Amino acid sequence: MIILSRKNFIKNGAFTLAALALHRQTLGQGLTHADPAFVGSFHKSTGGPTTFKSFFCAGLSASQREWIADKTDLTAETTSALTTANLSQQRYALAGAGNRHKSFFCGGRDPNNFAVVTADKINLTTNTNAAVAGANLSLARSALGAAGNIDKLFFCGGDSNSDEATADKINLSSETTAAVSGANLSQARRGVTGAGNGQKSFFCGGQTTDKLATADKTVLATETTAAVSGANLTTARSYVQAAGNDAKSFFCGGYTTVNVAIADKVDLTSETTSAITGANLSTARHGGAGAGNSDKTFFCGGHDGSYVATADKLTLSTETTAAVSGANLSLARGYIGGA
Repeated sequence: MIILSRKNFIKNGAFTLAALALHRQTLGQGLTHADPAFVGSFHKSTGGPTTFKSFFCAGLSASQREWIADKTDLTAETTSALTTANLSQQRYALAGAGNRHKSFFCGGRDPNNFAVVTADKINLTTNTNAAVAGANLSLARSALGAAGNIDKLFFCGGDSNSDEATADKINLSSETTAAVSGANLSQARRGVTGAGNGQKSFFCGGQTTDKLATADKTVLATETTAAVSGANLTTARSYVQAAGNDAKSFFCGGYTTVNVAIADKVDLTSETTSAITGANLSTARHGGAGAGNSDKTFFCGGHDGSYVATADKLTLSTETTAAVSGANLSLARGYIGGA
């Protein structure tokens, strides 16, 4: 299995083989610790009317950082590239979240491998993208998690060259961002993933020196975060893909010491987590993105030893997952944002 460390970044657009580094070390351009290949986390926020499209944006392909925007039609279950929605900047390890009107894709790492604060907004009515400087993150970072509701989004944790607990709130009305210290994660970490409903968001998994199962709950009304041990993932892992509806969130795939297909369901009423084998991804992988609506969620792309375009559909009523080839990404890639 190929796993990427910070010491083995792109040269001329291609990765080299590397063993996973087991200790912190000094790396190029100020990077200070080793990971699997980076991924942000991905979520279409809930708490509003059903949406009929999701976007899967940017990431890493076999040749370069990307700014591609793929639109998945949730009714037809087909995906196509939409150049009008391409991000303003090539990057990967970003996070995405939004509501039925707009989606924000924030943070990540640029072609020089520097963390960025950039916030791009896709208008879901016009299918067009523009950078929104007022919504930029308070701290440049990658491998962060995102989730929220129809009014606000939280972008939490990540990698600024150190593990972070920072919580940034995007006000979707004013399209401005501010740090909210009361919503900071209980533990600084990277590779964390977010999903939830209109009242609460869960930020689960990730890693520091070791992989984590930690589940943090952000109460959106009070803008406060606390660990909820009963919602911890069943297996400690990072770079998971997540999405769901008002009743449940699924955290799928990820990386332990190998790629996994595990699907964990967080019951948003009882705030407990259980493994649902029927919802497991069709292939074990990390670094994909999850997004969808109240009926179905698509988990797309990722890395299973190479970049993939695979689209898996999770039917939320039956809690079962199947590959849908017509919804595959237009370009195989991982470490993408989805919303």
